[in-house]
Amino acid sequence: MLKRTVLSIAIIIPTIAQAAVYQCKVNGQTVFSDHPCGSDAKEIEVNAPPINGGTSMQTEAGDKFVKSRELDREIKRLERKRKSSETPWTKR
Repeated sequence: MLKRTVLSIAIIIPTIAQAAVYQCKVNGQTVFSDHPCGSDAKEIEVNAPPINGGTSMQTEAGDKFVKSRELDREIKRLERKRKSSETPWTKR
């Protein structure tokens, strides 16, 4: 029962927590605020990026890191396979 309550709250809170964003001009500069910042304040809609999918935020450095991790895992797997297939007379 407690798990369902916590899950329900976790699902509902993000929808409630959406705040308004206002845009207005102050001293000739465009300003964004969470509350009306002047008489010309306009509420604007801000669309958050999708949680799953959407555009990729991966970088080249991130891709290289992931590839190096995959290669390291493959090397370790092959080393384990080699060690397990060695017989006592082939060991050095």
